[in-house]
Amino acid sequence: MTARAFYDESAESEVARAVERIERRSGAEVVVAVRAISGHYAGEDSILGFLFAYAGLMLFLFHPAPIRIEGFVLEFPLLFGIGMALSMWVPPVRRLLTSRERLEGNASTAARAAFVELGVGRTRARTGLLVFVSMFERQVVVVTDLGIDRPGLGDALVRLETVLDGRAELPAFVAALDGLAAPLSELCPRAADDENELSDAVRLT
Repeated sequence: MTARAFYDESAESEVARAVERIERRSGAEVVVAVRAISGHYAGEDSILGFLFAYAGLMLFLFHPAPIRIEGFVLEFPLLFGIGMALSMWVPPVRRLLTSRERLEGNASTAARAAFVELGVGRTRARTGLLVFVSMFERQVVVVTDLGIDRPGLGDALVRLETVLDGRAELPAFVAALDGLAAPLSELCPRAADDENELSDAVRLT
C-alpha cells in the first residue's frame, strides 16, 4: 500500500466510514492522518552515493586497461550523484540503508507532533485518538489522549500498529482500524450527549 491509496476518493470514504463506526460505539474521537514520509534521510542517501563513488575509484585503480584521469574527475561526482538519486527515488533502497530504530523514531516523533497540530488533544473528555500512518517508514503509530487507557486496547492496538509490516492493502488497514471499536466501547463508552468534535475525514499531512 502506498500513500497514493489514501488520495483515492473511495478509499478516503472507506476509512472515514470506519472512523464513524468506531465513534458510534464509543466516546472516542478518532483521527486518521497519513504522511508520505516522516523524516529526512540525506545521510542514508549519501551512504549510497559514497558506495557508488568508491566502486568507481576501485575500478579506476585496478582496471587492467588504462583509464584517462580527466574523465574520472567528472565521473567521481557523477557516480556519487547517481547513488544519492537512486536512494532518494527508490524507497526500498533507502529503507534498506536506514535502521529500523531510525524509521520508528521518525514516525513516532512526527505522530506526536501531528497529535498537537491536528488538535486531537483538545476534546472535551480527553478521548482523542490519532492513528498516524507514515508510508515510507511503513509505520502506524497510535497516540492516545489521557482519557483512553492505551494498554487496554490490547491485541487490537498491536494488529493496527503492525498492519504495514507486510504488503498490506487498504482493506487490511480498514479491518485493523475497525478492530479498535470493541475495546474503545469498553474503555470510553459513548455518552448520551456525545458530539462529533473532530472530523472523520482522513488528514493527508
